[in-house]
Amino acid sequence: MKKDKPFRKVLISAAENVRVKNDEIKSKNITPDSPPWTIRKRTLHGGKQEGVEIIEVDSGALQMVIVPTRGMSILSV
Repeated sequence: MKKDKPFRKVLISAAENVRVKNDEIKSKNITPDSPPWTIRKRTLHGGKQEGVEIIEVDSGALQMVIVPTRGMSILSV
């Protein structure tokens, strides 16, 4: 029996030289039978936030915003 590989998508990585500008991944496209979840990667614009990249993770029960370009800090939970 062949085992499926887990889903993996690199949004930002210095080691792999990858930087996705904006993206959205939804559970219905990856795991349609699971409860809904969403991961969004975007770049902020305007003022001091110009160019800051954030990743928003929403599991339905928990939402958090991670700032990978500022030491992987957690902006909000």
